[in-house]
Amino acid sequence: MLGDHANLLVLDSHRSIQTRTLQRYAEPTLRALIRECHHLADPVERAVRMYDPSQASPNAIPEMPQDVFAEMRLLSLALQRNRRALEVYALQRIEILKTRYWEMGGNLGKAFGTGTEVRGHMVVVDEAFAKGYADLCLKFKTGLYNDPDDDEDDDEQEDGDEQDEEGNLELDEEEDGYEGREERRARRQQRRPRQRPRRGGAIAGDPTSLMDAIDLLGGGIDQEPPKDLFLSVRVLKDVGDVETLSGARLSLTKGSQYFLPREDVEQMVVLGEVEVID
Repeated sequence: MLGDHANLLVLDSHRSIQTRTLQRYAEPTLRALIRECHHLADPVERAVRMYDPSQASPNAIPEMPQDVFAEMRLLSLALQRNRRALEVYALQRIEILKTRYWEMGGNLGKAFGTGTEVRGHMVVVDEAFAKGYADLCLKFKTGLYNDPDDDEDDDEQEDGDEQDEEGNLELDEEEDGYEGREERRARRQQRRPRQRPRRGGAIAGDPTSLMDAIDLLGGGIDQEPPKDLFLSVRVLKDVGDVETLSGARLSLTKGSQYFLPREDVEQMVVLGEVEVID
C-alpha cells in the first residue's frame, strides 16, 4: 500500500531513538521505498513533459485536466513524504553514532570497535561517517594551536596505514588509532617551538591556552547543564586505589558508596565502574 514502506522506516527510527541503540540497517525496506519513489516519479515526469508550456508553441499551451492535476498532486505529496522518511532515517542513525562516540569518551575504538554491539549493526556508510566524524573532532581539537601546513605532510604519511589497500575503514584503533595520532602530534610539538593559537587565543589574564585548559574530547560531559555538583554513586566492580581530579584518593571496592563531586565521577560512570544512585 502507498506509504507503508515510509511508515516502516519512521517506526524503525522512532524505536532506535527510544532505545538509544543503532538498529539493523533496513536495506530491504529502503530498496522497496526507493523502487516506490521511481514508480511514483515516472507518471509525474511524463505529465510535466506533456503539459510543460515551454515545450509547446505560445498559441497552443495545453491545459492540464483537473483529474490529471489531482493525480499529480497526490503523487507529488507521496514523493515528498517518502523523501522525508528517508531523511529522518539517515539523520537518526547519524545522531545515534554521534551520541555513542561521546558516551565512550571520544574513543573511536571503544565506541565502534570489533565486538561491540553497535559495530554489528553498522554498514559501510555508517563506518565512513564515524571515521570522518572522529577525524573532524581530532582536527578541531588540535588545529587551534597546531600549524596545519607543518602537520599536513606528516599526517598523510603516518595515517596512511589506517586504511587497507582497498580503502576499507579500520575502526579498531584503540592501540594505534586515535591515541596513536595524539602521541605523534605531541612528539612533533616537542620538536618545534609552540605555535600561537590562530583563533580562540588564551584566557584573559591567564597564559594558559584555551584549548589546553579544556579537553574537548575528554568525554563524560553531559549534553545538558548539571543539576547537582555532588553525586551519590555505588561502585559496580573492584577497581582498586584511584586518584580523583580533585586530588582525593579512594579505594573503589564493589558495593561501596561515595558522595563525590560530579567532575570526579563522570569518567567513572562512562567506563561503567560506578553508577549514580538517588
